[in-house]
Amino acid sequence: MPDNWYDRLIERMESLGLNEAEVIRRAQLSGSWFTDRNRGKAQQPKIDTIMKLAAAVHWPVSELLGEGAPDGLRLTVQHRIKANEMWAEKADGRPRELPLSFLSQTLVTLEVETNDYRSSGYRRGDVVSGAPSYRHFDNHIGSDCIVETDAGEKLFKVLAKGSMRGRYTLKSFDPSQDDIQDIKIKWVAPVQIILRGTG
Repeated sequence: MPDNWYDRLIERMESLGLNEAEVIRRAQLSGSWFTDRNRGKAQQPKIDTIMKLAAAVHWPVSELLGEGAPDGLRLTVQHRIKANEMWAEKADGRPRELPLSFLSQTLVTLEVETNDYRSSGYRRGDVVSGAPSYRHFDNHIGSDCIVETDAGEKLFKVLAKGSMRGRYTLKSFDPSQDDIQDIKIKWVAPVQIILRGTG
């Protein structure tokens, strides 16, 4: 990953009037992160660190990394899920690398500030993120989604088919809450990244 993302981070901090201590607090990083980075002691940051830094300066990851940088980001798959809910090393022993190309898009990123979603596995302090899609909503049926309706409602629900073409139902994570039936959607961002317990 090229280092010019770091220069963009510093410029962005300066434009917002943020100091290192405030960015560290917002991103929940080690107090020595900037010092280690400036002394050359820090390793290349992991993608979750990049995401936290981008959020701390109110930027999408793609803006922080710059044009073309996400092509270099890879997710290494070294294990597999087997039958009976077990996981193990990949059978051929060779890691597979997948590009994280969706990070080149502007992501919608939310922090969970309630425990109302506990039954679905989300807890206070989790961060969820996804890239908005403005068409082909049927491809995301059954997914946990960040949604904006045509009426401007901003919701976090499970996308389901509606009773007529072009309409969708937004299922609540909480069984005691009513689903929202047969609405039109402006865009939907299926959850692609979950960071646990960042709060």
